[in-house]
Amino acid sequence: AAPLAHCRAESTRLTPGRRITTIHPSGMANDAMAALEKSPAEHLAGYDLALITYGMLTRMPQLEELDFPAVVADEAQAIKNPGSRQSRAVRKLSGRRRIALTGTPVENRLSDLWSLFDFVNPGLLGNAKAFADFQKRLTSSDEDLVGRTVLLVDDDARNIFALSSVLERRGMQVLTATTGREAIQFVHATPDLAIVLMDIMMPEMDGY
Repeated sequence: AAPLAHCRAESTRLTPGRRITTIHPSGMANDAMAALEKSPAEHLAGYDLALITYGMLTRMPQLEELDFPAVVADEAQAIKNPGSRQSRAVRKLSGRRRIALTGTPVENRLSDLWSLFDFVNPGLLGNAKAFADFQKRLTSSDEDLVGRTVLLVDDDARNIFALSSVLERRGMQVLTATTGREAIQFVHATPDLAIVLMDIMMPEMDGY
């Protein structure tokens, strides 16, 4: 529950006046919890932000019936296992916007990334089996890469050189950009662009 308290404190500090509820026994009275379980839509209508742990979410299936303006999964590596209860519970939530925040999107397997994307943009990478088959083709053959066009976006020439060398040896056509603005121009001008590999830590990336 400590991360919830931290999130609540930071939200209060950054956006004073925001109505916040913490869906957890440590931050909610018994009568409020009972009211939430009985009528989640009615109870949450009085708040702007609801905070909940992954573990608590698995015990609140009523939340799956609601349509949230946004669902944000903090420390999203917690849902990297697509078969876990908490991963399934998070993906069942309905939100007009979905955001995953994590510093370690891939720890051991590429399938970790599939689980995150299936939350953020369901269906973008296909189902789990299709993605697993794609992984097998990547490791067994370069056939799917030959002739494809890839855009590398990085302000470090060393990274561009290293990645370009690897991808060109696999038969890929490599384009490079050192700024976000230049990358966007390439995206608009290259309809057959298959992959974009971008360093999101580039200086001034948000401003292109």
